Amino acid sequence: MIFLVTGSNELLIKNFIRGRKLKYKPSAISEFEKSKPTDLIDSFQSINMFSDARLIIGYFSKASEIDFPEDAIVSLSKSNDIEFIAVIKPAVSKISNSYKLLKKYSTLQSFDNARDFSVYNIADALFINKDKRRALNLLSSMKNVDQEFYQLTFALYGGLRNVLSKNENNNTWNKLHPFVKKKLANAVVDTDKIKNLYKELFELDVKLKSSNNRLESIQDFMLNSDS
Repeated sequence: MIFLVTGSNELLIKNFIRGRKLKYKPSAISEFEKSKPTDLIDSFQSINMFSDARLIIGYFSKASEIDFPEDAIVSLSKSNDIEFIAVIKPAVSKISNSYKLLKKYSTLQSFDNARDFSVYNIADALFINKDKRRALNLLSSMKNVDQEFYQLTFALYGGLRNVLSKNENNNTWNKLHPFVKKKLANAVVDTDKIKNLYKELFELDVKLKSSNNRLESIQDFMLNSDS
């Protein structure tokens, strides 16, 4: 699987990467910056079928750094053992052949300053306000669920983490922005239910990767959720 990450909002990009890292052991994560395509290909090829699933993150500021052979990109896009996140800096030409080739086989994640925050409103409606109807209405207004569902599942993970941190008053809670804490002030949280939803959301995340009807799967999760 390949994620092609672009955009000028560095905070949202960091949050997206942080969310993907949560799915892997620290020892299974590799990060590269200012590397040659051959360095990354060597890293991909060193992973065998008996290894744990791996997350490889590359940060690229030149088109020449993503000049991968097409067969390597195709292989990565079909891999269940490797998740590759290619973070493309704004300076990289979007009309270069290497960028177009990588985009062809990737799931595009674009994070710009003018980004629509509806995915976070959906999480708030579901877990804080407990208003399933509003959450479903917001979901139906999303422009392209197939393109945005990774952002949506990330927002749902974050929403669950935040409401759980309120109950446990842990380090995550202490680091939350005052605005987020204010939204959670009156939220009634059942810790056991939230932990169960974490499990259900993880199962949903796995299912969505191969689903032909992602919208229906997300709707079912929302309808059956009970926090």
